[in-house]
Amino acid sequence: MPCGARSATTGRSTSSFRSRSTTPPSLSRTSRWCRATPPAYRDAHPSRALLIVEVAETSYRIDREHKASLYARAGLPEYWIIDLAHETLEVHRDPEASTATLYGWRFASVDLLRSPANVTPLIAAAPIRVVDLFP
Repeated sequence: MPCGARSATTGRSTSSFRSRSTTPPSLSRTSRWCRATPPAYRDAHPSRALLIVEVAETSYRIDREHKASLYARAGLPEYWIIDLAHETLEVHRDPEASTATLYGWRFASVDLLRSPANVTPLIAAAPIRVVDLFP
């Protein structure tokens, strides 16, 4: 796959933040996404996600309270929740320890975005229009 091409890992959790109490992420981007040849998954499966995106229709509370703390604890640099019910995007960045959270970690930066805002993932140079994330 050429560098910069769109790819996603859906429905699988391949990183160290697996937990029996959570379901797999809706979408994740890994560090192997930018290898041109050989194919990125030929020799090994990715071991670390750089961005996980949850699409929440009925799972918002679990995604925000449980998964966010688990992903922060795992050192995930960026976590997004696409809230379909409210047409908002939550961008979580900068994991830090916090005794006030379920798993002892949280994201220090949480931004709530709506259309017509743009968001630029930490792993990309081009912005994405928030409106394009919704059906």
